[in-house]
Amino acid sequence: MRKQKKKALFNNHMQSDWDKEMQAIRHAVLSGENILTTHILEQMEIRKISVQEVAAALLNGKVVEGYDIGNYPGYRNPDLKRTVAFENSNGILVVGVNLYYNGSTPMIRSLATVFREDKMKNRFLA
Repeated sequence: MRKQKKKALFNNHMQSDWDKEMQAIRHAVLSGENILTTHILEQMEIRKISVQEVAAALLNGKVVEGYDIGNYPGYRNPDLKRTVAFENSNGILVVGVNLYYNGSTPMIRSLATVFREDKMKNRFLA
């Protein structure tokens, strides 16, 4: 019987570039780039998450998982996907970010999702 490899809990696509990608995410927030889509604004309203909370998560959080194009579970993503997590007083705020590369420079296309993760069920931060 052949042993199967255990699947990692989180995907670490291009993990060596995550610091560079976080710099690009922070730059997008600080420069006021329009990365909020109608879909994200609706999610934020439903989930009672403010723009300030999302900005704080993107400015202070860290990338905790990454997916290549077409590899996000259950969805054929056209862009690279990164999950940014940041712990605040309301739990762990999780923000999905769509990005692409222009040469060797990471560019932020938009946010993909935003939600709170209960600290007790923490899947993202150690």
